[in-house]
Amino acid sequence: MSELIKKVKFPPIVQIASQALSLAPKDKKLISFGQGVAFFGPPKYILEKTLDEWKNPDHFVHRYNLDQGLSSLRETIAEFERKRYQLPELNPNKEIMITAGANQACYNAIKALCSPGDEVIIFSPFYFNHEMAIAMEGLKLNLVPVNIESLTIDIEELEKSITSRTKLLIYVNPNNPTGVLETKETLLKIFGLLEKHPYLWFLSDETYAEFIYNTDITGPFYSAGAIENNCKDRIIIVRSFSKAWGMAGWRLGYLIYPMSLNESLLKIQDTIVVSSPVPSQLLGEACLKWSDGINWLEEKIQKINEVRMYLMNNLIDNSFFKLDKNSSTGQSAFYIFPKLFLPSNKNSDQFVENLVRQEGVLILPGSAFGVQWKKNVRISFGNVSMEQAMEGIERINNFSAFY
Repeated sequence: MSELIKKVKFPPIVQIASQALSLAPKDKKLISFGQGVAFFGPPKYILEKTLDEWKNPDHFVHRYNLDQGLSSLRETIAEFERKRYQLPELNPNKEIMITAGANQACYNAIKALCSPGDEVIIFSPFYFNHEMAIAMEGLKLNLVPVNIESLTIDIEELEKSITSRTKLLIYVNPNNPTGVLETKETLLKIFGLLEKHPYLWFLSDETYAEFIYNTDITGPFYSAGAIENNCKDRIIIVRSFSKAWGMAGWRLGYLIYPMSLNESLLKIQDTIVVSSPVPSQLLGEACLKWSDGINWLEEKIQKINEVRMYLMNNLIDNSFFKLDKNSSTGQSAFYIFPKLFLPSNKNSDQFVENLVRQEGVLILPGSAFGVQWKKNVRISFGNVSMEQAMEGIERINNFSAFY
């Protein structure tokens, strides 16, 4: 077996979810605030329409297609990015690639940019699949802690961490696992660091771009690709259809990148998957073209926000959780990442295990996102109904009272 792969950490969500099923009480149905997934699937109207078209065995959906993805989808994305996120005009043939989800998009970018011995910076707490991809390529991981109170990027810490071997900086914005949205001002400071270090690239994973709930606290979302700067030739954007369009099982995402990367990315794409699934691409294209698509999406986001607000308000009232109404965590994406008020001899791993064992409620320990976060937990609300949220809070309160 590969010594390199042996060193890659096992995906924590798989391990934790499996343990939860065996630990949960038999008389209580497991309530999961674990995996970050949307509660909805693709728009029913679009799904039925596209599925009906594929019944013909001669339809091109059943064949290989271009490595970089359907031309019509890439053209649709270029227009969607310009209108929705204010990106400049993109070349669909040389600046957009369709991938089998955002994870593959990130992996393609890492593989295209980095060589053995290169460093990659990610922020702690981190999205664990990014850490795994870096390890899988045998690259040096450079972890930069965020501000421990606000959970926002600490530019001074970031600047101190950049070395002559640092090739790539990755950040998820809005953030997984913290639910924090970074400001335009912070992004501009990052671009300033890119100007100082002409060998450094920036990958902005914007999977959760649509899920912003309280702009009075966070301000609006700004795509890294839309902000005027002098480093556009070293900025990569990653997006996904999994969250906004309920297509997690369809495995569809895409990369936006400078033309200089196109040839390298095509080599990687052809080797790994040839192309992302053609049915997924056609469904994704239909979603983006649907005239009522944004209204449909905003209705789904409103339902998620109602659950989010209920959880935030009730967790604020629970003395175990360090939260207040102006906390930066929980204001975007699907996540709340509160600190727990625990005795010095206890950590969130123990809290999470006992919560599952006694009450049948799954949340994730902060240690899954970096060893320094053993007093935090991640609570995911994207796939939870209001009824489940209410029952979950009742069980958490019952547990906390006796912990």
